[in-house]
Amino acid sequence: MKFTLSLICSLCTLALFATHQKNSTIVEFTSIPSGASVYLDGARLAGETPLKLPGLAPGTHHARFELKGYEPKDEIFNVNSGSAYINCQAELKPVKALLLVTSDPEGCELTRDGIFYGETPRLISTLDSNKSYTFNLKKNGYKPSSIQVALDGRTPYVAYAKLISDSGKLTISSIPAEADVAINGIVQQSKTPLVVSDVPKGRVEIVISKEGYETVTKTLSLTAGSDEIVSVQLEGKPGRLFLSSIPEGARFYLDDKPLGKAPQEVEPIAAGEYLVRAELEGYGTISRKVVISKGEKTSEEFRLESITGKLEIRTTPAEATVIVDGHSHGRTKPQSPGAETSEYMKIENLSIGEHEIEIKRDGYRTEKKHPKIEKDETTQINIRLKQSNVFIPNIEITTVSGVVYRGILRELTEESWIIELEKPRGITYPIPKSQIRGHIWLDQETK
Repeated sequence: MKFTLSLICSLCTLALFATHQKNSTIVEFTSIPSGASVYLDGARLAGETPLKLPGLAPGTHHARFELKGYEPKDEIFNVNSGSAYINCQAELKPVKALLLVTSDPEGCELTRDGIFYGETPRLISTLDSNKSYTFNLKKNGYKPSSIQVALDGRTPYVAYAKLISDSGKLTISSIPAEADVAINGIVQQSKTPLVVSDVPKGRVEIVISKEGYETVTKTLSLTAGSDEIVSVQLEGKPGRLFLSSIPEGARFYLDDKPLGKAPQEVEPIAAGEYLVRAELEGYGTISRKVVISKGEKTSEEFRLESITGKLEIRTTPAEATVIVDGHSHGRTKPQSPGAETSEYMKIENLSIGEHEIEIKRDGYRTEKKHPKIEKDETTQINIRLKQSNVFIPNIEITTVSGVVYRGILRELTEESWIIELEKPRGITYPIPKSQIRGHIWLDQETK
């Protein structure tokens, strides 16, 4: 068969040569690469490039170059009667093959001679046909593998590789769920519960964390093909509680246990619900449920509402002792030196309701009042004491000259002691300090 085709081609070539033997032009056919078959004006020439053909007739001619593994190339050239030599050359392009590389598992890195082609499955259309190639496949958790392919023309070729597992599988869960997981420092995209395949064999560190809970770290040794189950119970972190009051100084109780005065910080405190109570004299008690979250700081402010009022007392005469509900608040002070009427004595933070007020002054009758104190209001009382028929002196003063004075001490100045004399009643008398040799207190309360 080959002999017959060769003979036919030779006869065609001779025919062309015989037809144009009178022309002396020589045409040389060359190709890159060489070895291509040449078809001249539709007829195949004997031999392969490089190839010389003499005696072509003048005019336009068509040459086609064909070589296995390369795309055909067409060339047009002209022969002039005066030309002695013409070169017709074609640069052939290799035919690109179609290669589809698949693998089990998918997602393997595909390389050849250090060139990265992507991940499987991968279609490659840049390889020359009629050649053999070796590809390397790699994926974490599997042993590296390689495949050899021999490509032929444009016929699509599918190459398949199955990688052998070099890893294990982890099934991880936690109580509570939705915890973050990091394996050998790599944070996983999913939260618990989750299954992680292709974990490289060997020592594996698993870190399970969740906001508000203590982090748990597990370490295990994983073998190829093994399936390990990791389940953990997460412990909640303690919280913190900060308590404040307006006004400051309230006493706090946590589930009836005293904590101290505000501001107050409780740390650590287990997560949960608590009953907090705030108390301050003169203010209403506040009780409130407080929820402590795991690992978080909770701040609670208690605004206490006043349940007290004020009392203002003015006496005539001044220097009267004021006693409220059995507790002395001292003496009223004159509005000005020598004034008979006192300025207002202010008593604050009295509880709402009725109180007993007792006003005393030596030489005067004791007065009692029962004012009603209103919330956030000031109650004013003006009291005029009446003189008593009984005069009770509280001091006895002896002068340097031996004179003795008995009476009630009304005022002390830088220069003198002013006393109200027993006789005559109601008359005050100043005794210069320089004239006083000694004194005796007759009333221990006054002293």
